[in-house]
Amino acid sequence: MKDINIFIYNKTWLESGMANIVQTLHMADSLNRNADTTIFLRSKSENSEKIIENIISKKPKFNSIVRNQNSFVHFLSCLYILSLKSRSETVFYSRTVIMCILANLFGFNAVLELHQDKFGRSEFISKYFAKILNSHYFKSKIKLVVISESLKSIIIKKYMIQNTIFVSHDAANMPPKTFLNMSKRNRKLVVYTGKFGNDRSVDHILDLATSDPESDFRIIGGSPNEVKIFRKIIEKNNLKNLKVFKRQKYSRIRYFQCKADILIAFWSSEVPTMEYCSPLKLFEYMQTGNKILLHDFKVFNEVIPTNNLIRKCIPDNKDSEIKEYKYLKNLEYTEKDKLNLISYASKYTYDNRARNIYEFIKI
Repeated sequence: MKDINIFIYNKTWLESGMANIVQTLHMADSLNRNADTTIFLRSKSENSEKIIENIISKKPKFNSIVRNQNSFVHFLSCLYILSLKSRSETVFYSRTVIMCILANLFGFNAVLELHQDKFGRSEFISKYFAKILNSHYFKSKIKLVVISESLKSIIIKKYMIQNTIFVSHDAANMPPKTFLNMSKRNRKLVVYTGKFGNDRSVDHILDLATSDPESDFRIIGGSPNEVKIFRKIIEKNNLKNLKVFKRQKYSRIRYFQCKADILIAFWSSEVPTMEYCSPLKLFEYMQTGNKILLHDFKVFNEVIPTNNLIRKCIPDNKDSEIKEYKYLKNLEYTEKDKLNLISYASKYTYDNRARNIYEFIKI
């Protein structure tokens, strides 16, 4: 029999495809191995369970409560359903600080997971919530999970937080062995998966594709409108070796990541979280054992191993990106390099992350 119940609140639309919802669903699935887990979601679809199944690549065993509601009504509905749960057996888990505070007032222990260096939309609201968290009542009843040591340092420095804080980097489930053992194509395949937009330097991949017409490039992850716009740019530049696709189901993304010869991990200095982020894409990439061209941000040093397959380039610098790309393409590597990278990245799975967080919750 499982010791506790975990009740997760997420306000992001299920259909959004955002990393927020992907990570939360995978964590619900893994936490359910240790504790009876329920997740409270928003969806406009009548077939939400199928969407969940596509995201986690299997039928969910955790409980899901799905509502098609605006954020405020969804917020109230969650509080009502939570109020029916056993206080002594249930832990509330969310990325939303106000929900953790209210759950605490309802008599539940709460865990706030932070992926950003603030508690609200403005600095005034963040300081207000920080004052609440630091109060005698709440600092012993609300625990914090943050995604990097850098974020922990920032939160403590900015808000003098006294709550117990646990650092747990993001994670990804290992791809199937059939994917890892796939043969490569004759023409080199270069793949980027993730968000679109210039703040992700996706436009820089145009320059990489132009510099290397002998390789094929794939960009996967945009909305239908973003893909439409980007295809017009590709056509204008007459790039025959670059194709772009809208968001795919998770198993399809993993297929492309494993099939690739080189994976592109670009962001930019414009992304506000680059001082402290822990992107799940990075763990997905490392788990393939493929070459990775990575923007060199300091926070990545917390999780990036020393391995010949990872080459860093200067963010927002196309000359550096092309130079390091060419080095990486021509790099001869050993099977040991590949296996070492896979072995290292296999530590960063959702199951391991959920197990560590579960132990932290129980303390």
